[in-house]
Amino acid sequence: MDEVKRAIEIVGSANKLAVEIKVSSLTAYRWRDGKSVPSPENCLKIERITRGKVLAKDIRPDLDWERILEELRNIV
Repeated sequence: MDEVKRAIEIVGSANKLAVEIKVSSLTAYRWRDGKSVPSPENCLKIERITRGKVLAKDIRPDLDWERILEELRNIV
């Protein structure tokens, strides 16, 4: 989860990241420590709050981002 660590550095702390994307501090620390992974929605929130310096697709390269983004476009 090097990209989560980068996001934490950019925003200043795991606590600040948690507040910005509305998750618990424990969740942010678990992501940082590689004990869990952010959901696709939280990956997109991280991308937004880092202003694209950390990309959702880089946080979770295991996901099919084309499909996820297409599904989101169809919702709106």
